[in-house]
Amino acid sequence: MSVTAQDLFASVQAAHGKAACEADWRGVCSRAYYAIYDDCKSLHVGFSTPGRLTPESGGGMHADLIDQLLHPTLPRTSPDFFKSIAIGHMMKSMYASRIKADYKRDSAVEKPTADMSIKFAQEILEKLFPSKSEEKLQPSATGGRPTLTRIK
Repeated sequence: MSVTAQDLFASVQAAHGKAACEADWRGVCSRAYYAIYDDCKSLHVGFSTPGRLTPESGGGMHADLIDQLLHPTLPRTSPDFFKSIAIGHMMKSMYASRIKADYKRDSAVEKPTADMSIKFAQEILEKLFPSKSEEKLQPSATGGRPTLTRIK
């Protein structure tokens, strides 16, 4: 793949920073969702057992993936069990915003919706790639006390 989820997210963050109208906010919702989709799908495909589909899934590859993430069949002791559920919940909200943004032009999409899409995309990426968002102790330039800085 020539571009990563982090690259796509950086692009959508830049667009979000410049967003000034409903058309911009719609674009942010759509792009934020697609920034995380492929890696969420890869996470699920990598599980030892696929998540369970419920009758409420509604079909379609996006709805099915979200449903399976929300209903993992992994052991509850697996670190991926609760990660899957958390990602599924955020993805479900982002998906609903993307559908509204892309297909329901008669429904308003406002800045808080775009803000939520950005927030959830960032949280999902932090769950998918914890080493890229980890904080580590760095010696402080003043007084030798450690301070927390983000690794980028």
